[in-house]
Amino acid sequence: MPAATEAAKLANSLGHSDDPYSLTVTPKNGEATKIRIEPLTLDQISNIMLLLDKLADKGIKVDALDQKTFSNVQMLTRGGEDFRQILATAAEQEPEFIGRLNFVDVAKVAGKVWKVNKDFFDENQIEILAAFGLELEDLEKIKEMLRSIKSFMNFTPPASQTSEDSPSDKPNESLIDSNETSETKLNE
Repeated sequence: MPAATEAAKLANSLGHSDDPYSLTVTPKNGEATKIRIEPLTLDQISNIMLLLDKLADKGIKVDALDQKTFSNVQMLTRGGEDFRQILATAAEQEPEFIGRLNFVDVAKVAGKVWKVNKDFFDENQIEILAAFGLELEDLEKIKEMLRSIKSFMNFTPPASQTSEDSPSDKPNESLIDSNETSETKLNE
């Protein structure tokens, strides 16, 4: 069998195809199904954001832009019905269909949703900014401002000093001596 055919078979078995928006997954007790992931619509984004808020309320780190705290594994393993609904909304499938996918297929769907939408916004960011009356420089300023806010929010003040290291509430001895001297002079 030619190498190109083997590569195509392998790509297909991994859910890849020539169409960057398509993905093949196999639900439990079902047949391989080709699904198409499109850039999200405003309605989808709004619904997904509400579901992400629910996950955040459960303590799941949902800020995908903050790779230090975001956890794909937490989303997959602890997200439950809300996470299934997020993927179902993004993939335009029923939550039951998503729930019957194995872990690998769920990860493929989530990865495809992320990639398609990241690529969409990356490719169209200038047009999106222009639609809001902004320019690319404005985006950089906004990013820098958000980094500053995040840095400020993550700032922890230095550890407090111990009582031995910290200045005492008691007056300084040299100040007491000078006050006594002044009082003594006044009384004399």
